[in-house]
Amino acid sequence: MNICWNCRGRIVELVPDGSGGWHIDDAPTVFPSDRTTVLHYMGGGFFAEVNRLEDEWPDAHQTRDAAVVLSLRGSAGIPSATFLKAFEHACLRLRERNVHLILCGVPQDQYDLFARAGTLAVIGADSVIVETPHLMESLTTAYDLAERRRTGNASV
Repeated sequence: MNICWNCRGRIVELVPDGSGGWHIDDAPTVFPSDRTTVLHYMGGGFFAEVNRLEDEWPDAHQTRDAAVVLSLRGSAGIPSATFLKAFEHACLRLRERNVHLILCGVPQDQYDLFARAGTLAVIGADSVIVETPHLMESLTTAYDLAERRRTGNASV
């Protein structure tokens, strides 16, 4: 996979490497069933790119018994009302297919905005992991939560 640091932002997949780390891969075009997929936005202006991001978002029409973790750590900007409504709609479409969505790396001010805008009620407050000072901590927490929800196993 080529990483262009000067290019516009894009969604990538973060894949567990089996030793506690993660590697970056191209995002899937379709969410796979029966597993947790971790997506991260690389670049600035995540919240400003709602139309392009909708085009890049993997398809979930045939996906079942899956989970998605969306990492927002380092995603600068304040989401517009248009973005929040589109995001809420995407959350509801995933829920219709029993695909669990967990947000992680969410700055406290964005969490508060999600609460004020009503987006948190759609996503679920327990599905949003606020960023911590420890890099990857919220991602690992979110992945573990997503796996528990996906498998229905509280011990995972």
